[in-house]
Amino acid sequence: MHRSGPLLTCTMLLAVTAVLLAITPSVALGQDWVPTKKRAEPPALVPSIRGIGSRSTITDLRERRGRVAELVPPPVAYSPADIVPEVEPNDTVPEGNLVFFGDTVDGVIDPAGDVDYFAVELTAGTVLDLDVDAVVLGSVMDPVIALFDIDTVTILDVNDDWDGLDSRIVYSIPVDGLYFVGITDLGLNGGPAYTYRLKFGEFVVDEVEPNNSAGEANLIALGDTVFATLTPETDVDFFAVDVPDTTLIALILQENLGTWFDALVVLYDVDGTTPLATDTLWSWPPTLEYFVVAAGRYFVSVTDLYPDSLRSPLYALVADSLARGPGDPTTVVAMGLSCPNRMLVGTQGEVYVADECGGRILEVAPDGTVTEFAQNVGWDLGLAIDGFGDLLASGYDSQHGTSVIWRFPAGGTREIFVDDRSTAGPLTVGPDGDIWAFECGQRCPAVQRYDPLGNPKEVIDLVDWPWMFGFSPAGELHYTVGSTVYKLAGTESEVVIRDTTYSTWFLGFAFDNEGNLYLASPPYPGRILMYGSSYQLVHDPFARFGTAEPLGIAFGRDGSGEMTSRLFAVAYDYAEPDPGLLFELNPDGIVAPGFRVGTDLLRVATTELDTATVGAPYEATVTVEGSPGSVTWSVTGGSLPPGIDLDAATGVLSGTPEQSGYFEFTLRVDGDSKFGFARLFIAVVDPVVAVDDAVNAVLGIGGLITPEVETFLDLRGNKNGQFDIGDVRAYLRAQGQIPALALDAGTDTAERRNRQ
Repeated sequence: MHRSGPLLTCTMLLAVTAVLLAITPSVALGQDWVPTKKRAEPPALVPSIRGIGSRSTITDLRERRGRVAELVPPPVAYSPADIVPEVEPNDTVPEGNLVFFGDTVDGVIDPAGDVDYFAVELTAGTVLDLDVDAVVLGSVMDPVIALFDIDTVTILDVNDDWDGLDSRIVYSIPVDGLYFVGITDLGLNGGPAYTYRLKFGEFVVDEVEPNNSAGEANLIALGDTVFATLTPETDVDFFAVDVPDTTLIALILQENLGTWFDALVVLYDVDGTTPLATDTLWSWPPTLEYFVVAAGRYFVSVTDLYPDSLRSPLYALVADSLARGPGDPTTVVAMGLSCPNRMLVGTQGEVYVADECGGRILEVAPDGTVTEFAQNVGWDLGLAIDGFGDLLASGYDSQHGTSVIWRFPAGGTREIFVDDRSTAGPLTVGPDGDIWAFECGQRCPAVQRYDPLGNPKEVIDLVDWPWMFGFSPAGELHYTVGSTVYKLAGTESEVVIRDTTYSTWFLGFAFDNEGNLYLASPPYPGRILMYGSSYQLVHDPFARFGTAEPLGIAFGRDGSGEMTSRLFAVAYDYAEPDPGLLFELNPDGIVAPGFRVGTDLLRVATTELDTATVGAPYEATVTVEGSPGSVTWSVTGGSLPPGIDLDAATGVLSGTPEQSGYFEFTLRVDGDSKFGFARLFIAVVDPVVAVDDAVNAVLGIGGLITPEVETFLDLRGNKNGQFDIGDVRAYLRAQGQIPALALDAGTDTAERRNRQ
C-alpha cells in the first residue's frame, strides 16, 4: 500500500476500525447482550507549559508501533501441524471461527470488503501474540487486525503496519474469557490473491514474579531488554542493575506494546529507597537518564500512573549505558529559579534569569545564592548587557500599559530605556553596541535595531517568531525558530541549521570565540548540541540533562569581566518540586572560551553641561571615565548651538553662542580600541538688558552694560562686529519700543548705512 503520509495512514486505519465496529453485533455468540464496558479514559494529554513538547494521541502511539518492531523479538515459529483453514462464513462475531491458543490460521479476504472474525479462549496473564504474515508470503493484501474484548464491542488494540505492511498485536490478557479478532485489508480490497496467515501465539515475558520490592527485584544487566507486564493493574515491578562508576545510564520504557498506559519509572539509589530520578509524562518513549558517580547495584521500579482493571500493560524496559558527551556530567549550581526562561551572565560573573512565572528577574551570585533582582518587569523577557555594562530587559510597563525595554544602571534604579514598544521577547547587543530587539507591531515578526542610546535605526523582517537572538564572532545575527537556526545576511534570513526530522527544537544558544555553536534542545530528554564553525554537527549530545529541559545557555565571566570556558544552562525539571535549575557543564569538555556578545563601550563621565548665554564666551569640557589614553571626539547626531565648536582632540566645547534655544546632540568618543556615546544638550539663553541702559550706553555713558551684552546686541542687530545705534534700534524694535522697520518712514541714512 502506498501512502502519502501519516495523516492518510491514520485516516484509513480509523475508517477500517469503523467498519470493524459497524458490523460487530450486539449479541455475542448466543449469550445475552452485554453493554460495552465503561473503560477508564486515558489521562488528559498534558502539554509542556511552554508549548515545546506534548504527549501524542493514542492513535499516534499506535501508528508508532513500527518503530519498536526491532525491539520486540519475532514471533515463535509454529509447525505446519498447527495450521488450520479459515471457514466461511465468518463475517460477523457470532460467525467467528473458534480457534485454540497456539493455532495458525490460513485465510483469504474475498470478496472486497470482507472481514474475517475469530474467537479464542484465553486466561488472565497470558500475553497474546497475534502475528499476521501476508506481504512476506507474496500476498497483495495490506492487513489490519483488531483485538476485541470479551464484550465483543470494545476494541483493545488495532494494528496496521508492524513488520513492513504486515500486522502484529502483542497484548497482555487482563481477565479470563473469550476474545475476538477481526482481520481485513486496510483498503477494504479483496479477492483470491488477498491471502494471509494469522498466528495465535504466546509472547513469553522475562519478568519473574514476585518482584514488588527492591528486595525481590529481578536482576538485569546493562544492555538488557526485559519484557514484563503489570498484573494486576496495581502491580509494581522492581529490577536491579549493577552499574560501574562514572556511567551515564539510560532506562527506556517502551510502553505501548499491547496497550497504551502512563508509565512511572523511578531510579533508586543502592539502598533501594532513595529516589534519584523520575520520569512521568514528558518523553516518548519514557526515558530516564542519570549519571552514576559511584559503582553499585541500583534499583528501578515501573508502575502504571492510572491503573485500569481492564488492562494488564505489557512493556519493554531497556537498561543501557550511554556514551558521555564532552559536557557531561552536568552539575546543578543553583535551585529555586521558579520558571526559568532566558538567561545571561553579567559583567562580574553573576547570572541573570528571567522567571516566566513571576514576571521578575532573578540573580544568581557566583556562589549559587539566588536573590530577586527586579520584580514586575513583565513576561517573555529578553535580557542583554549593553555596552555600558547595564542590564537591559524587554518587558511590560503595567503603569503605562505598554511594552518597554528596561535599563538597570549599575547602582541606580530602573529606568525606561525605550518606551512604547509593541512586544517583549528576545534581546541582544551587537558588536557595535547597537541593541537588537524582537518587534511585532506594524511589522511582525521583525527585529528592531537601536543605537546604544536607544535611538531607532532600522527594522528588518524575520521569517518567524524567534526564541533567541545572538551574534557570532563573525558579527552576524543568528536566531532560533523551532528546529531551525537562521543567520541574518543583510536583511535576508538564511537557514544555517535545520533538523529535518523535526524531533529537535532549538532555544537558547551560545558561541565560543572559535565560532562553535552550543544549542539548548529541550525536548525530553534535554540536551545540549554542539555545531562547528561551519554549522556541521559535532556532538549530539554535547551534554545531557535527563528529566530537565534546558531553555537558556550562556558562557560565564570571571570577576574582572573576562570571558571564561564555563558554560551554564537554565532548565526546567518537571520531576522536581522546585523545577527551576541552573546547571554548569563539564568545563573540561568546552573547546574554547565564550564569545563576548556586544562590546565594552567607553562611558562618558559628563552627563550635564552648563547653560550658555548668547554673546557670552562659552567653554565646557567633556570627559571619559577611566584612563583610555588619547581620545577623539565627534558629533554623530543632533547639532551644537551656532557659534559653539567641538575640539576633537580635547573634548572642549567652546565659542560664543549666536542663538538662543535648546540644542541636543550625540557625541562619540574613540580611544584605546574602544568607543562610546553620550547624549547631551546645551541650553542657550538671552541676557537680560534694560532698555534705558542700552540707549544710554550707545549715547556714550559707560559702565552700564558689559562687553558680552554689547556682543549680544550686535548679534541681535546688524552683526557688523561693533555696538552701535543700529543694534539699539533693532533691540528696541524687538522689545516693541519702536515700530517695525518696514513701517518707519523716518529711518535715516546713517541707520541704513549701519544695516549694510
